[in-house]
Amino acid sequence: MKNSFLKLTLSLATASSVALAQGAFIGYEGALSHSILKISEKAKDVRPIYGLRAGYDFDIYRIYGSYHYNGSAKDSVAGKNIKWTNHNFLVNADFTPTITDNVRLILGLYAGVNRINVKFNNTKETGSHFMAGSRIGAELNVNENEAFELGLKSYYTKYDVKLNSKKIEEINRAIYLGYTYKF
Repeated sequence: MKNSFLKLTLSLATASSVALAQGAFIGYEGALSHSILKISEKAKDVRPIYGLRAGYDFDIYRIYGSYHYNGSAKDSVAGKNIKWTNHNFLVNADFTPTITDNVRLILGLYAGVNRINVKFNNTKETGSHFMAGSRIGAELNVNENEAFELGLKSYYTKYDVKLNSKKIEEINRAIYLGYTYKF
């Protein structure tokens, strides 16, 4: 985990140094996610996701690093309470062709490390693993420096944590709204 975190930190630092040039951006993202946690049975809940991002826009595509905090979700599995939260450290690449003067299509892929905190009855477990996801949406440019984004995204992770001697899998599907400031 320490090596992955170090690599991600170096990647974000490199992206930040590139961000000083024209085409750089920073942004915020909020989402409402339908989260499914599979152990032996499925636990489901709807929860908020908050994220920050910074990167570089090359006009027809953009590359950026992001951090997302997935809020608390809870359900019961086999009559036992389960509660979980996530921290995502991601590298993103979006294809962004122009549709009209002010609207761009967004087709993107992202990957990174997903860290989960799970409380199952009185047992607390923490683990992390590689995650991969995709997004589709549209970006509306309000002016040359500001844009809003709306779309759908999804990701999948299979964690290195075991509960009831079974590995945990997670699927998230979300509708998101983002704000981007372009330098």
